[in-house]
Amino acid sequence: MRQRGWPAVCYAEKNIRINVVASGAIATEASKALLSHELKSELSAKSAMQRMSEPEEIVRASLWLCSDEACDITGVTLPVDGGMAVK
Repeated sequence: MRQRGWPAVCYAEKNIRINVVASGAIATEASKALLSHELKSELSAKSAMQRMSEPEEIVRASLWLCSDEACDITGVTLPVDGGMAVK
């Protein structure tokens, strides 16, 4: 049986990092247009920050995770959800 995180372990010696960005509700143009005010409020309430994430916030976290600043990070799931996972 393979262990959790095994791809990150297998590819680490080749200097390949494998991580996951786990987003919550994102306030995209489509979600703003398609979701009712009530559903947007409900999704926002599930976040500790009481709002939906902006697409740029997900992008910045993803770019950081791919950057040299995060060169020693592999095999992690990074929640970028305004605190939804911990609420």
